[in-house]
Amino acid sequence: MIIISRIKSLIHSSILFCAFLSTHAFGLADEIKGQVYSIALQADSKVLVGGTFYEVNDVSRMGIARLNADGTLDTTFNPGDGVNGIVLEIALQADGKILIGGGFDEVNGISRHDIARLNADGSLDSTFSPVAGENNWFKSLILQPDDKILLGGRWRDPADGLSKPRLLRLNSDGSVDSTFNSIVSYSTDALALQPDGKVIVGGFDLVRLNADGSLDSTFDSGDVIDSGVWSLALQPDGKILVGRSYSDQIIRLNANGSVDPTFVLGDRVGERANAIVVLSSGKILFSAIRVIKDNDDDGLTPALARLNADGSLDPTFGIVYATGNASTIYEIVKQPNDKLLVGGVFNRLNRAFTPGVARLNANGTLPLGDSDELCLPIKALKGNIAVVCL
Repeated sequence: MIIISRIKSLIHSSILFCAFLSTHAFGLADEIKGQVYSIALQADSKVLVGGTFYEVNDVSRMGIARLNADGTLDTTFNPGDGVNGIVLEIALQADGKILIGGGFDEVNGISRHDIARLNADGSLDSTFSPVAGENNWFKSLILQPDDKILLGGRWRDPADGLSKPRLLRLNSDGSVDSTFNSIVSYSTDALALQPDGKVIVGGFDLVRLNADGSLDSTFDSGDVIDSGVWSLALQPDGKILVGRSYSDQIIRLNANGSVDPTFVLGDRVGERANAIVVLSSGKILFSAIRVIKDNDDDGLTPALARLNADGSLDPTFGIVYATGNASTIYEIVKQPNDKLLVGGVFNRLNRAFTPGVARLNANGTLPLGDSDELCLPIKALKGNIAVVCL
């Protein structure tokens, strides 16, 4: 009983240490005040962040900002009054211009409904005039190699006020591409563009479209999508990782839509994968509402973890836990040096105070000055899971 008591005390102390020691993990002098939903990494290592924040490093930035490589605010990028809503997606064009999508009515005081393009300095690009009505909500955005833009979400045609298919494609000037006729009639939460131009569309269902928007009849996922699709990722071999809302949060499909039986998610991995990233090693990064579940416990805080190629949890990657009100990790971006940028709704990642955005080492540790930390889940009393930070 004495040994058990000491172990319990050590675990409790480690959790408190992880949760309350204040330190910065990315170089932000202060913090991002608000929520981060999207991240895009530029070729010069600067970082674009989008969301519903209103201030970065005590400087006003409404919904869109750019950080230097060390995490400080890049003041050469000035979007003026910014966005009067939420930025859910960011895409970078080859010419340095920046596409943003989400739910908003104005950008720097100029009418733009839910999709806009910025110049490299943050000013609004007046040459991009998207034809879209009010009350849109674009949750997914993909820039094609030909500079056409796939948009998924909700869309209302300003010509007749009627609801249209929730997936459309724009030309590079913002006009609707009439050659793309999507059969999708539900809200689109995730998109993936294959090298052959076909588009995987996730939401209430999962389908694959041909390049013209017609249904690809060679793809059939059956009834495996029983709880909605939150995220998608393509593997180099053509297999498809699907993040679902509940049950087993990640499944892998073969290129024809059938379930890949060689991918078996550990039964302790939780639910709703918000983001999935396939690494060159074949391992898989993901963020979720819950990563570790237990028979006696409903789960832990939202986290970032790594899977082996077969779906098992990779024990060499330190699980990163997000804390704060309604905390969630929404975005993961891998840098060329294998470090990871993560964004979301959180105040801390493990013990590091880094509101909204952070950079991690490739193994999941947080850079903390002269030493890195590694937080790992361990099985404690009665099968419950606790976190110990080393």
